[in-house]
Amino acid sequence: MVAPGRTANTVSRAVLLVVAACASSLLFATLAEAVCELPSNLAKLSVCKGNARDVVIGPSGGPNCNQVVVDQSFTGQKGFGKITIEKGGGLFFPEERISLDAERIEVNGLLQAGTKACPIGTVKPANIVTMTFTGSRACPKGNCSGNNKGIFVNAGGQLRLFGLKGTVKKEQSWTWLSAPSPVNDSSLEVADNIATGPGAWQDGDWIVVSTTSFNPFETEFVRIQKPGERKVGERVVGSKFTLDQHKLKYAHFGGSDPGVPSKDNRNDGEATNYGVDERAEVGLISRNIKLTAQISGDEPSLHWGGEIKIVKGFAKAEIQGVEIEKFGKDQLGSYPIHIHEIGTFTAGTLLVNANSIHHSYNKCITIHSTESVTITNNVCARIVGHIFYQEVGDEHNTRYQRNLGLGAMSNDFEIYAPTSTNDEKPRGFWGSLFKRKK
Repeated sequence: MVAPGRTANTVSRAVLLVVAACASSLLFATLAEAVCELPSNLAKLSVCKGNARDVVIGPSGGPNCNQVVVDQSFTGQKGFGKITIEKGGGLFFPEERISLDAERIEVNGLLQAGTKACPIGTVKPANIVTMTFTGSRACPKGNCSGNNKGIFVNAGGQLRLFGLKGTVKKEQSWTWLSAPSPVNDSSLEVADNIATGPGAWQDGDWIVVSTTSFNPFETEFVRIQKPGERKVGERVVGSKFTLDQHKLKYAHFGGSDPGVPSKDNRNDGEATNYGVDERAEVGLISRNIKLTAQISGDEPSLHWGGEIKIVKGFAKAEIQGVEIEKFGKDQLGSYPIHIHEIGTFTAGTLLVNANSIHHSYNKCITIHSTESVTITNNVCARIVGHIFYQEVGDEHNTRYQRNLGLGAMSNDFEIYAPTSTNDEKPRGFWGSLFKRKK
């Protein structure tokens, strides 16, 4: 029986549209899976590893350890010590929900999870590649020598990490509250459509809501349920979602976008906050690739996280759509992302875009004696030390575009008095006195 007010043709058309949409989704998934499929001749990492803890991947490893796919999860006792990828060797993560534990990965060849054309999450948005770096502090105290606990991109090495979530539109990495959220609020509205399409936020994702008071500790990490579009009539004007088993502990300001400060909005009224943008930023933490660290319980290792270090002579380093958690070490030169003494490099070989870096033990993104670096659309939250950091002052032509930094803390997780020196007082952006380029 057709419902009152609806004709049989209307119902048939609706059914056809639903069927067509389902068929289209199925076709897209099938095509995406075909495009994202890795070469069939890759050896299996389980065969390459055997019972060993340290593994060499590359020509000297023989046919079982040259071009290798991570064919299962390797965690706990099945994890690795040191993985060395030689020049000519490659280690590939498939488009799956898969995990690998290792003490460190030396990249002289290729380490790949996703590609620019097929980032992880393209086939299934819920897929997550997780790498967990293990191990205690390498020396009793002070600066430990050598490479320890992390990914080290050496001369000739290629690091290719591409996740989909939060990368398709710049607003998917971070946006703003479009309405105020009081204490104990669990329903949030944001300014952009982050709910639909490729790269959209998902049910169970973690986000960070920035403080809008003078207290940096009022920045909050919360988990969300599946977001939906927010509409005015038929027009999508943003998104809305409910927090999952969380309520905000603090109030956060939100509202309409007052626009870029100018003579045109200096006399605006209350609706646009008198032309002053004080909206809380809302950043996406969860991504389709996650790098994290296992922290040992002994006192010297409490701030001994992972790191990514890229050095002179690297062939390519692309980091996009990656969540980086508990990275950085409490020693000089060990940071979540460290672009180290490269000088000049070939354009198009370095990408650091739309990542989330949180709960870091030492800085967020560090550039050291390297020129012409562009850092875009990253979310850094709850960071020990300066957040975006230029180390010695010869880092010329650096561009920071649309990055969000929240919660710079001291090494004892405190906020220093205003009388402290620049070195002691953590800041969002910090660089040494710039050296004039000769």
